[in-house]
Amino acid sequence: MRRLLAWVSLGAILMMSCSTHAHPPDLQRTLRKSWTEYLEHFVQRDGRVIDRSDDAVTTSEGQAYAMLRAVWLDDRQTFDTVRGWTVTNLQGGDPTALSAWRWGRGPDDVWAVIDPMPASDADQLMAYALLIAAKRWKDPAYRHTAVGLIARIWEEETLVVSEGRVMLPGPWAKRSNPIRVNPSYLMPFVYREFAKADPRHSWMDLVTMSYQILDATVDTYGLPPDWCYLDAETGSLVPPPVGEEKRLHFGYEALRVPWNLAVDVQWYDDGRARVLLARMAHLGSTWRRTGRIPSIIAPGGAVVSDDEYVGLYGALLPAWYHSRPDDVDRLYAEEVDPRRSRTGWGREDDYYGQNWVWFGLALWGRLAVPPEAL
Repeated sequence: MRRLLAWVSLGAILMMSCSTHAHPPDLQRTLRKSWTEYLEHFVQRDGRVIDRSDDAVTTSEGQAYAMLRAVWLDDRQTFDTVRGWTVTNLQGGDPTALSAWRWGRGPDDVWAVIDPMPASDADQLMAYALLIAAKRWKDPAYRHTAVGLIARIWEEETLVVSEGRVMLPGPWAKRSNPIRVNPSYLMPFVYREFAKADPRHSWMDLVTMSYQILDATVDTYGLPPDWCYLDAETGSLVPPPVGEEKRLHFGYEALRVPWNLAVDVQWYDDGRARVLLARMAHLGSTWRRTGRIPSIIAPGGAVVSDDEYVGLYGALLPAWYHSRPDDVDRLYAEEVDPRRSRTGWGREDDYYGQNWVWFGLALWGRLAVPPEAL
């Protein structure tokens, strides 16, 4: 009861605070210009997104990011081209199939799927982008495909434990014990839309379970980790297997969690998301004290890598807009804007960082909106 009261009290305080800070001038133009630059540098004319920092491979995640950016920017031609390449090369010609995770040059020097196992973050975002596309371009065919894909996600990438239903990182995780979970793949804002499109399945249960898992990880480790581990029967948080302790770090995977929570605050005013953002105060206090945020942080706050990562700063912008409004303008001015490059932000070949700065700015600047807002 004491814990519940603390949540309610903190949530009530946060609900009363609202940032009035405006986003930078010309942000919409910057977002559109950076999309043109991104297409020129990372996306082939046939719709394949290239990770130039990793042997020119293509991932389902990269394809999903491009689809989501294209639909929010009302770029139907690029959306359809990227989707077409994905269906042909990652989904085996079936637009409702889960996508193979990795495509590239194999040991026989043939370009093809090199890891067929799906990754649920990409599958979720592809289905979500299709729902937005159906609304934006008034084409029910996109929604029909999304519903088929959503059903496959439910059947193949979720699992029931005693506490509820969990979103797995992919079908392979059904065989793991303890259960591997990637907290950044938990997207309550996505499940809210899936529940509308697919009422046969209890997607709102995943909203509840996702918040329970995120709460447990922040309570235990201080920050959400890249990966966490659940007991296969009870669903409760357990220590990692021997050799996987480093997966508990807050790093390049977990940086997406604040963005996911900011979406649920901004679009759905979810008090649980507000409280979790406030409980990640270590990031803000570290930045105020040292002028930087380490890219990898161990449970308890120890620095693992003191390198800075622009993708983390970008993802934090909309989160801090709601949880640290006095810092958000300075975060942008000192950590994001100066890192602008000819292809986006930060290292020119870092497609992952480019995307997470763009998503952060798009949410902060109200370009990224849910389907019902179109």
